[in-house]
Amino acid sequence: MLIFYSVLEQNLIPFVITKEQKEAYIKALDTRNTESLYQLAKVSQKFELTRIQGQMILNKNKP
Repeated sequence: MLIFYSVLEQNLIPFVITKEQKEAYIKALDTRNTESLYQLAKVSQKFELTRIQGQMILNKNKP
């Protein structure tokens, strides 16, 4: 929840940690591996941006 808030506060794209990413995410947190956390966030943000853009296109094309 705090990461989500921080992301919004910095005007970045919010992201979701999926079930598939959860183990790597927890491990990165436990080991304070900021590079792994960064990479997870980067991949997740790219996915969310693509999803948001797709939804915007769908909404734009609705009558």
